[in-house]
Amino acid sequence: MRNSSSPDEGTFDKARFDQLKTVLADGISKITSGGDWQRYLEFAARFPNYSFNNVMLALAQRPDATMLMPAGERKSGRHVGWFAIGRVLVPGAQKIWIWAPTPKSKALQEEIRAKGLAVRPNFMAVPVYDLADTEGDPVPEGATVTLLAGDDAAGLLELTVRFIESLGFTVEFVGDILGGANGDMDPTAKVVRIVTEGRDQRQQAKTALHEAAHVILHSGGKGTGKGGGISLPRPQKEVEAESTAFIVSAHMGVDTGDYSFGYVADWAASTGFTHKTAIEHSGRRIQRAAAQLVKALGGTVAEGDLEAAA
Repeated sequence: MRNSSSPDEGTFDKARFDQLKTVLADGISKITSGGDWQRYLEFAARFPNYSFNNVMLALAQRPDATMLMPAGERKSGRHVGWFAIGRVLVPGAQKIWIWAPTPKSKALQEEIRAKGLAVRPNFMAVPVYDLADTEGDPVPEGATVTLLAGDDAAGLLELTVRFIESLGFTVEFVGDILGGANGDMDPTAKVVRIVTEGRDQRQQAKTALHEAAHVILHSGGKGTGKGGGISLPRPQKEVEAESTAFIVSAHMGVDTGDYSFGYVADWAASTGFTHKTAIEHSGRRIQRAAAQLVKALGGTVAEGDLEAAA
C-alpha cells in the first residue's frame, strides 16, 4: 500500500454551512420530478443508514458514490474510516460534506438531565470520501452492498414475513381477490395479505416488503409518526411504502425498479410532493423504515459515525 498523508481537512465555517443548507433545499426541490425521485431512490438504496438530509447532501455532491467513510481519524486509541481498512486517499480526493453528531460533555449532559430535558447531540458538517477516491488494500467482503445472484426472492420473502409476524400481524397468502392489488394491510385486524395467483416469488417478496413498510409507517404503532401514520392521505402512504420496499430490495440485492418507479410516479402525482417540506417529511420516514427493515432482514447498517441529523 502506498503511504500518503490525507489532504487537509480544512475548516467548516458559516459560509459552508449556509452553502450546504442551499444544496439540501435545492436537492429536495429537484426530486419533485419522477426522474429525480428515481435517482434519489437508487442512491438511498446504497446508504440505508443515512438520514434523508445526508442522502440528499451526498447525492447532490457525488451521485456515483458507492461507499462513503471518513479519511481515517484516530479515536480512543483506534483507527476509523478508510485508514482502518488499509486504504488512503488519492491526490485530489473529493470531500463530500455530511452531518455527523458531536456528543456533549458528560458534565453538560448531567446539567441538561437535571433540568428534566432530553439530551440531544449537536451536529457538525464533516467530510467523507467515496471508495473511488481511495487506494490500498482490497475492500473487505461485505463492506459494500453485495447484490444477490439469481432469483433469491423466496429467501427474502420468508425473512420479511417473519418480521411482519414479529410485530403482531398475521400474514395470509391469498388468490387474486384484491381487485388487482398485490397485497394489503389491515391495521385494525392486524392482517397482511399477499396475493400469490399470477405473481412469482420475486413479486411476492416485493409485496411483502411494501406491506411491511405500511406496518412500520401506517399501522398506528409506536414510531409511525403523528397519528400513527393512519391519518396520512393514501397517495403519501403508497409513495412511502413502495419507496421503502425499493430501497430495501435494492440494498438486499433484488432489483424492483421496473415495478417500483412507475408505481411511485403514479401515486406521487396525487400527493403534496410538489411542496419540498412534504417531500422532506416523507423522505425521513422512508429512510427510517428502510433502515429498520434492512437491519431486521440481516443486512448491514453502519454505525453512528455516518448517521446524519434528522
